[in-house]
Amino acid sequence: MSDQSFYTGEFKDNEIEGEGTYTWSDGRKYAGEWKNNAMCGKGLMEWPDGRTYKGQFLNDKKHGHGVYSWPDGRSYQGLWENGKYHGEGWMFDSSGQGYAAGHAGRSTCGKKALWSSC
Repeated sequence: MSDQSFYTGEFKDNEIEGEGTYTWSDGRKYAGEWKNNAMCGKGLMEWPDGRTYKGQFLNDKKHGHGVYSWPDGRSYQGLWENGKYHGEGWMFDSSGQGYAAGHAGRSTCGKKALWSSC
């Protein structure tokens, strides 16, 4: 990998498959499950600015249940689809105050809509 990115972990038929850790040259790091050279299954993505996502991935995107955290203490816990918030979830501010998203507060297409207080 000419850009100084590197991978340590399992391979199958010369493809990244199984458990492993990939570190990009820009400082991003993913540790978790891989399938056909793509993040797929459970894993942890970390960004150099302190953001993290721990949860499920499908085809290199956040997909399924996961927790996304910002360095200032905010977090989103809930469902993801194709890399975006989707379905029911909970947003927590830096003080730990939670805001639930139920049927009426559904987040669709990655945009928050009508969050109601816990």
